[in-house]
Amino acid sequence: ATAPQPPERVATGEAREVRFVFDEESWVEVRDRNDQVIFYQLNAPGTARRVTGLPPLTIVVGYAPGVRMTYAGQPIDLARYTKTDVARLTLE
Repeated sequence: ATAPQPPERVATGEAREVRFVFDEESWVEVRDRNDQVIFYQLNAPGTARRVTGLPPLTIVVGYAPGVRMTYAGQPIDLARYTKTDVARLTLE
């Protein structure tokens, strides 16, 4: 048997925050640089969520027209990444 590996060390400032504000019901999936799901949830209208992870972050937003999103404090225009109401994007 091998000993468990210590958790990966994260340099200060390396993790980034994504903030979602849900105007309509929408599900969101966020994966970190290791392709690990760090957030997956169906979100109710009128709620907000913050997710912090190591970039690049791969994000899928189930009903993008009903979601406002910021990354590292900057607004992200989900319409640029949306096809048939689903946005798919990767943030560095």
